[in-house]
Amino acid sequence: MDKNNWYLLTVFCFLLNVFFAQSQNELNWEIRTDFRDFLPSSIKIFETFSTLSDGEALHAVYAEVDSKDSNIELCTEFVGHGNAYKTPLEFANDEKTLDYVTVNGGYFSDTQSVSLIIKDGRLQTPGAFVVHGGKYPTRGAFGVDNTGKPAIKWTYNFKGDSLTYSYPEPRENLNKEPIKIEETEAEVWKVTSAIGAGPVLAVNAQPKVYAEEEHIHASLLEAKEPRTAIGYTKDDKVILLVVDGRQPGFSNGISLPGLAKIMVDLGCVRALNLDGGGSSAMVAADTLINCPSNKGNAQRPVPSVFMVKRKK
Repeated sequence: MDKNNWYLLTVFCFLLNVFFAQSQNELNWEIRTDFRDFLPSSIKIFETFSTLSDGEALHAVYAEVDSKDSNIELCTEFVGHGNAYKTPLEFANDEKTLDYVTVNGGYFSDTQSVSLIIKDGRLQTPGAFVVHGGKYPTRGAFGVDNTGKPAIKWTYNFKGDSLTYSYPEPRENLNKEPIKIEETEAEVWKVTSAIGAGPVLAVNAQPKVYAEEEHIHASLLEAKEPRTAIGYTKDDKVILLVVDGRQPGFSNGISLPGLAKIMVDLGCVRALNLDGGGSSAMVAADTLINCPSNKGNAQRPVPSVFMVKRKK
C-alpha cells in the first residue's frame, strides 16, 4: 500500500472512531405515544434506553411541558409541617384527575425539608441559613411566577423573614453571614411556586455545575447516581428529567456533569439538580414511568414534589 492510500485509510479510521464515540454519547430519545390520550398536547413524554461511550447502560425519561399553555399549572406540592411524607405517586393520586406529571422535589432530613419550598406564593420552608462548615451559600431554585414563566435563580432566606431573595450570581463570600441591608444585589423573588435543591447545572445554555459556589460536596459530582433535574428552554418549555441508576445492566446512573450535558442537549438555557438517589421518580398520568433504585423499585416517600397539573 502506498503512502497516500495509507494516509487516507488512517484518516478514515480516525473519523470513523470519532463518529462512533459521538454516536455512543448521544442519547436516542423516543416519544411515549401511549400517553397521548391522557396528556394535553402541550406535554410530551420521552424515554431512552442507551449505551454510553464507557459501555454502561442508561435509562431515562423526561417530560417537555409548554408553560405557555393557559390550561395547565406548574406548582410545588408539600406535605405540610409535621405530616407524614408521601411518594410522588401518592401526591399525584391526591390530585385525582388534575395531575399530569410529578417529580420528586428538594433535599430533606428524616423530619423536615431542608430546601426552599414556596407554594401558592407563600414560603413553606426556607433554604438552609447555614450549612456544614459554617458556610452561608446561596443555592439554586426553580420557580414560576403568576403567568407561569419559569426561572432559575440563586436564593437565600434571611432568618425571621418570610420573603425569599434571589441573586443573579451565587454569593462569593460564603464565610460571612448575609446581612440584608448589605446584600445590594439581592431582590425579593416574586414567584407563586418554587422548589430549591442544587447545584445549578447550566446557565446561558452552557453546562456548568455550580457545586463549589453552592458549597455542595465535590464528591457528589462524578459519582454516577439516579438523578432528577428541572430546567427550561429559550421559549419557556419546562424540562423535567429523571435518570435511573444503581441498576447495573439496566441503568448505572449519571454524574452531575453528565446530567448538565443532557439538560443542555435537550435545549435548556438554565437547569437545576433536584434531590436524587432513591428519591428520583417521575409519575405521568398516574403511572410511575421510571424505575427507582430502591428495593423492588419502590418509591421513596418525600416531603415535596414539583407537579404539572390541569388548572382548576
